[in-house]
Amino acid sequence: MLVTAALLVFQTIGPAGGSPPPHPKRLLVKLAPDATPSAWDRILDASGCSERLFLPQIRWAVVDAPAGTLARTRALLEANPAVERVSFDRARRRAYVPNDPLWSQMWQLTQIRADDAWDTTRGNAAVVVAVLDTGLETSHSDIASNLWVNTGETAGNGIDDDGNGYIDDVNGYDFVALDGTPEDVNGHGTEVAGISSAVQDNMLGITGAAPLCPVAALKAGDDSGMFYDSAIVPALVYAADMGFRVAVLSFSGDAVTAAEKDAVEYAHDHGVLLVAAAGNDASVFPFYPAAYDDVLAVAATQDSTDKRAFFTNHGSWVDVAAPGYGIRTTATGDTFVSNFSGTSGSAPYVAGVGALLFSLSPNASVDRVRAAIEDSSVLLQESGYGYWSNYGRVDSQAALDHLTGMSSGPVDARLSFVAPSGGGLKFTGGVSGPPPTAAGPLPRVVLHGVGLERPARLVVRANGRSLPVPVRGRKRAEFAPLGIRGGSRLSFERDGVQFDSLVWERANGLLYTVSDAGSKSGGAVQGGFKELYRNDGVLFTCTRNPASKVFIEAIVRGIEDSSFTTMILEATRSYTNAGGATETIELYDWSSGSYPGGSWVTISTRTLPASPTTEDLRITVPAPATRFLDDTGTVYLRITANPVGFGGVGSFDRLRLLVR
Repeated sequence: MLVTAALLVFQTIGPAGGSPPPHPKRLLVKLAPDATPSAWDRILDASGCSERLFLPQIRWAVVDAPAGTLARTRALLEANPAVERVSFDRARRRAYVPNDPLWSQMWQLTQIRADDAWDTTRGNAAVVVAVLDTGLETSHSDIASNLWVNTGETAGNGIDDDGNGYIDDVNGYDFVALDGTPEDVNGHGTEVAGISSAVQDNMLGITGAAPLCPVAALKAGDDSGMFYDSAIVPALVYAADMGFRVAVLSFSGDAVTAAEKDAVEYAHDHGVLLVAAAGNDASVFPFYPAAYDDVLAVAATQDSTDKRAFFTNHGSWVDVAAPGYGIRTTATGDTFVSNFSGTSGSAPYVAGVGALLFSLSPNASVDRVRAAIEDSSVLLQESGYGYWSNYGRVDSQAALDHLTGMSSGPVDARLSFVAPSGGGLKFTGGVSGPPPTAAGPLPRVVLHGVGLERPARLVVRANGRSLPVPVRGRKRAEFAPLGIRGGSRLSFERDGVQFDSLVWERANGLLYTVSDAGSKSGGAVQGGFKELYRNDGVLFTCTRNPASKVFIEAIVRGIEDSSFTTMILEATRSYTNAGGATETIELYDWSSGSYPGGSWVTISTRTLPASPTTEDLRITVPAPATRFLDDTGTVYLRITANPVGFGGVGSFDRLRLLVR
């Protein structure tokens, strides 16, 4: 029986998902019958295009557009009356199917359209994917030929040949044992590496998402699977210094450490796309390193319907999602597994997409590649909860189109939360110092969301009056609250279209509202920031879970000034079928240790009445209040009502903190 290297058939253009991308910078332009040569010259000058050839017989020209402007240039040319029609330089392709035996069972790669992207690029040997994990089985038959090789180092001579400070770092480095043998005893790193970088078309096992991009083994986790800062930090710096373009960080925890944050910023500033697992705690609590601004945080989908995986962390701090359930990948012992699950598997899929983009456009900045991945993702919403990641599930082909200019522009603007959401004065004063004193108007308010970046025009209005917006980014914008008073209506517009609004709440101090809220173990939540920031009759709800509890975990984000001395929890809430249940409200005490290694402090315990009663709570948090604020300005909150009867629901009209 003759076995070919791949199944290759010619096909014509098909529907979206089956079509190869057009040429990234070329257009075909048909001139109007009365167009003159001088008019055509003026069109070329105005558009910045260069003519490749002209066919006067049919009035068609082939032109090259300026890099990264394909869609915009096409629109510009079509608007010219001397132009009759403009077309992309469409392609016919060979429908590529790898010969790896397990390919047909790898639905995750077709879900993110990696196979479509491979018709444009399957990677580049110059684009290295660094896997910061428990090491790598370097002899694995489906990985070995894709190993990065440090050509400046001679294996086994005990000398730092390339002078980078690391001896015998031929395929990477073991930052745990501090030697040049990053072998994987735990197994996790080998599984992660296969998802991004397994060899394609070797008639063996699986294929990685970026099958022609080398993988470097940076052992940052010990053999038991523990990742310590002492290994993570130098591994991040090494990845940056060696010029690697992508790094996979399939580990997570809630600890925010200054050294790790500095290493993350260093790697980002040196052009490394950092892709991290959001974590598997089914939580809205931020996990790190994923939740750092300079890291692309990845949640998990569960199946081909893009359902949110039952285990994945989620919320406004999570950027994108990718398949993370039932993954076939490489395993130690030169074997394969079929059931690898978790956001640890989602992150290397996204890292592979990033590697494909750098392969296609080697000079692209890390922020440009990240924006292409995010803005081209498929938006995902969950009934009741809403958007559980900022941009949605990644799409490899759409990301390539975005990077090359086939598609352009940010996603539709959307509000996640505003911090603060009310108040009139900024207070100063130390934790143990004198009582706080009024320090004048608040210097800024931060709008958190997506689609906020330039060049789009962003306008914030207070009762119709435009406010200065001096600082803008992709996911946040800062505006000066000049003249804002309690009851002022704020509206948010992008390019003349209002995308959200809110009422500024009156308060003697600053109000910060819950940004994300969820429930574990089967409880269903509906609503979020907009339902919780004020008493307006629009409710956030949480249903009873199978353990007969209403359980809510929530975070308050964006408290960037820790000079307050007093913190007050304000809530308006009621319960149904919960008479006699005990309601407990807790805050996490960061002075006791990083989550979850420290302690929760109970700030309220009460017995719920037999009949549903709406109650306003105002609870002063035990001093010192700043111990409940982590290093990123986030407060963790838990509310439990137990036991709750069948059909029980907790309903909240506001849930926020007042600080002063």
